[in-house]
Amino acid sequence: MMMSDDRNFRYFYYEKVGFRGVEEKKSLDILLTEKPNDLLSKLSAFAHRFPIPGMYRKLIWKLLLDVMTVNELQSNSVDNSFVCREQLHHCYDLRRALEIMLYTDNSTGHSKLMVLMYFLEFAELNINIDKQFQTNEVKDLLMISDVFAKEFIDDKNKAEDNIDDIYWLFRNLISTVRNNFYALIDTYEKFINCLAQEDRSLHCHLVKIGIIKVQTNQIPTNSCVKLNYKKYNTEEYRPIITWFVRFYAGIIDHHCLIRIFDKVIGALIYGNRPFAVLGSLGKAVLSQLRTELLNMNTCEDITKRLLTPLTLEQSEEVVIKALTP
Repeated sequence: MMMSDDRNFRYFYYEKVGFRGVEEKKSLDILLTEKPNDLLSKLSAFAHRFPIPGMYRKLIWKLLLDVMTVNELQSNSVDNSFVCREQLHHCYDLRRALEIMLYTDNSTGHSKLMVLMYFLEFAELNINIDKQFQTNEVKDLLMISDVFAKEFIDDKNKAEDNIDDIYWLFRNLISTVRNNFYALIDTYEKFINCLAQEDRSLHCHLVKIGIIKVQTNQIPTNSCVKLNYKKYNTEEYRPIITWFVRFYAGIIDHHCLIRIFDKVIGALIYGNRPFAVLGSLGKAVLSQLRTELLNMNTCEDITKRLLTPLTLEQSEEVVIKALTP
């Protein structure tokens, strides 16, 4: 009886954290084997609802982020496909160009290399990259790229092959987020409004200290404007917006964070509210830090606390709370 109770408790705990296992893995196996016509829609729903098993994560992210097509999956020749070869050649050209310009060398880390490749590809690379890499926007990208590096890049294997493969995941995620940046800002503003209604004391305290400021950005309705993320001055929203634009990278422990990435990527393509989980997670984090924040009286102290990484135990608690209906 005690063994049964212990099993039920552990199953409940793992379910809340996002590690359910056997049933979901079987469902995923069936989907990937049968490859139905609405495969992407079903994978999107799966990723948004359940944790993706580590052995399938890269493949499913590739499909959802349009790095590879369902046709390539059906052909069973993913690694040798024309698209795959062109992607690898493209990455090689980017890496080679950065080396020639002396922006990178053998000591350049994986995270920084992916960001540099992205900037070069989209003509965003400044001459003074040291200054550019001191900006909050680049720090945000470095945090996100570090999640990809930790999750997928194996230092034991050839680094170039790993980078070329993972760069496209990072590239397409950032591009998709930028195209939906209005929704990210909208999620943040709804989160702040919700805080004002549900915890007026904490909201007023953060406004008084200067953590929450009166916003001047307006959410545009014109679809052309929506696509230009640079229309939004995220500095007006710091420091709390940092959680949202980084998907809590650098705040939530990686072992819990990857579940949040699953949900966002799952909702980005076919979801009406792709960033909703970020608002739920923000509520959980503020709830845990509430007492500390109310006892702090300077903007510097509160900012530092908001951007300090949570422990694994704290991360588990806030993720469980955020994912509980």
